[in-house]
Amino acid sequence: MKAVTKMIANREKNIIQFLMKAGQTRVGAIADHLGLSEKTVSNSLKEIDPMLQAFGVTVVRKPKIGVYLEGDSQAFTQVARFIESQASTIPSTKEERVIYIFIQLLKASDYVTIQKLAEALYISRATIEKDMIEVTKMLENEGVALYKKPSKGMKLLIDEREKRALTSKFISNFWGSNWYLKQEGEKVLQAFDTIQADVTGIFPEEGLKEIIAIVREFSETHDFEFTDYAFQSIVIHLAIAVERIRKEEYVGNLASSVMKDALASQQQNTEALVTMLEESLDISIPDFEIGYIQMHLTAAYNQRNDDFFSNPVDPQDDVAGFIAACLAQMAYDQELLEGLTTHMKSAINRLQLGMHFKNPYLSKIKQNFPRAFEEALYLKTNVEQKYDVQVNEDETAYIALHFEAYHERIRSFPDPIHVALVCSTGLGSSRLLAARIKKYFPMIKIEKILSVQAMMEARIDVDLVISTIYLELEGIPSIVVSPMMSKEDLQQVERHMGQARHRNKTRSQPFLDLIQPEYIFAKLAVTTMEEAIAAIGKELITQGIAQVGIVESALRREELSFTSFDQMATPHAEPALINESAIIVATLEKPVKWGLVDVDKIFFIALTEQNDLDLDAVYEQFYKYIDNKRWMERLTQLGTSEAIYEHLIKDGM
Repeated sequence: MKAVTKMIANREKNIIQFLMKAGQTRVGAIADHLGLSEKTVSNSLKEIDPMLQAFGVTVVRKPKIGVYLEGDSQAFTQVARFIESQASTIPSTKEERVIYIFIQLLKASDYVTIQKLAEALYISRATIEKDMIEVTKMLENEGVALYKKPSKGMKLLIDEREKRALTSKFISNFWGSNWYLKQEGEKVLQAFDTIQADVTGIFPEEGLKEIIAIVREFSETHDFEFTDYAFQSIVIHLAIAVERIRKEEYVGNLASSVMKDALASQQQNTEALVTMLEESLDISIPDFEIGYIQMHLTAAYNQRNDDFFSNPVDPQDDVAGFIAACLAQMAYDQELLEGLTTHMKSAINRLQLGMHFKNPYLSKIKQNFPRAFEEALYLKTNVEQKYDVQVNEDETAYIALHFEAYHERIRSFPDPIHVALVCSTGLGSSRLLAARIKKYFPMIKIEKILSVQAMMEARIDVDLVISTIYLELEGIPSIVVSPMMSKEDLQQVERHMGQARHRNKTRSQPFLDLIQPEYIFAKLAVTTMEEAIAAIGKELITQGIAQVGIVESALRREELSFTSFDQMATPHAEPALINESAIIVATLEKPVKWGLVDVDKIFFIALTEQNDLDLDAVYEQFYKYIDNKRWMERLTQLGTSEAIYEHLIKDGM
């Protein structure tokens, strides 16, 4: 093997590690995993190939097959040792610098200056100041303010407990995908890959492996089951806590007697785990630090045993009644009410004790179930006001799953066929006809039962008219049946029902129906999320679609949870401020930062409070569009509103 002297950048290290773990994969999968563009990954693979060839490993790329590493086991072992031996390089990309700065602020006990950061990274002050904009946004998303003092520098104004919570969340975000399962003998255990160089320096990696082994031994010895997230959560917490304890930086005491009572069931398990940690790591854990370990074990137990916190905090508090009152303005069934009540009883208690569960599917839930997430946000706001708790996005997404399950149940029923009955032989025979139809066709919704005279005077808006006499109607199909409903009549009704469904499906374009040429803006010149919403809101007011206040309403909605994902955003405002339902489509001249996402496409959803709009159908068609990546890429390339509208109408689904 030739000597390899070239230092390897963090990006290339991460790509090699991903390839070694994934085996055969795609460039797109590597890009998604590491948050890079496919072009960047392709360029990095060209850099990696000659470097790995020195070890006898080749980067193989084949059309329709993918990309993988080829070599023998000895060569792969040498590559793995080389990767592990590489010291972290100085952050070179903007993303790496932002992470580095974030870590320095977390670790610092005193002020951090722009000048010191610039000297450490060998870049200009101006570049650091630009990076600080992103760091500030990351902190704001976590509800943390960056304190700045002239001539001193900047630092985080948070206590030790808040600093650990922020560190834990930060590590989880960058480390979550590095966990995997491995088999040792007959056992399958949790393990983790080497943490990215980006997050080293917060705690020693070898110490982390030792803590994993201790928690695993505790789990087996005391028959304590962890969910995947709970296991990762307590390991990260202990790794941070041990490092901070060694530096004599402690959290405050758990003063709440309510909290102590709630955590009492895990006292013996806590004592056992603390003993194992102190003996193995040669440290002394103070009593108030033990309280937080006990809290993590209690939370872990709660995730495995949903009934642990099932009783309301206040026995007199009717949680079911409160949930029902919140749902009064929307459609729901008993299963949704019971599911939400059970979940919220547990959640309210957990949140009052400061216990939060991470939701690994948060971004997917926001993206794929927007209606359910909006309903969950409404419930979240009410819960926060009544119970004085903070419901974060992770918990909101769990609530959204209950709403989405309800919508899925409703969608599982066939779409009703709206029918009018016309009978010439009196009320008795019409009631008999209606009963027969309901018996054989429960999916038919009988809107009206009319006499012949009433039929001549009534306004009919249905899918089908079933009559005992021959009728000639314009625009509405009709069939003639006997009040007794013979076998031939049943077959005739069934045949016409199929035709009615086909007509409804063919003419239903609810998403496109809400878009007009004047609602489309190409290459909007804005630099911030706020500017984009303001520009669109102003046009909506000018065109009479919305009322004054729509901009402020949309911005308040973004404060609850950003509506951005996959380079697009779907802002919306209170329905009371919308005069006419519409969807506004805008492409941006340059991407703008929308939360943590760079957005270049906006679909502003302006819907009224009217209940005659099929929201499920609107979102279903909308997601058929945005799931077509090639179609979406073409959308951003078009330079005029006319071209975008034509793309929507002619080239869409």
